[in-house]
Amino acid sequence: MTSPLNFDNSGKVKVSTDEELAVADETSVILGYINGTLADGRPYYAYVAITPSKYREFYELTAARKPLTIEDYGSIIMFGYDNAPPPEVVEKMRTDYGFDENYGQKLQQDAGKQQKIFLDKKEADRLKDIVAMLSKQPK
Repeated sequence: MTSPLNFDNSGKVKVSTDEELAVADETSVILGYINGTLADGRPYYAYVAITPSKYREFYELTAARKPLTIEDYGSIIMFGYDNAPPPEVVEKMRTDYGFDENYGQKLQQDAGKQQKIFLDKKEADRLKDIVAMLSKQPK
């Protein structure tokens, strides 16, 4: 799963700029899954292809369970009027689109590993610099 992440000096993941996200919109989508209740009270689920530049807003709204119009953020790939998709829909999303319902969790774990490697290297470089500086001092 490893995809390289960029970190700032403090070790936090660098957030993509609006310009970078706009470029990503031309070639990429982020697959998402949501479920909830429609205004008429019917339950629904939907798999959505979200444009990268709109993902942050989409995520914030869905996490807060606020109403939204899905088409404002991307396009619906599959949906149904039920609380959850049936197994055949889940399997179709896996095989046709590579959808992984555990991707977010795996991404967090991978980011944590990459962050540790980044911070360990940064600390090793810092110690190397200190040793080099001390070895240059007159005795």
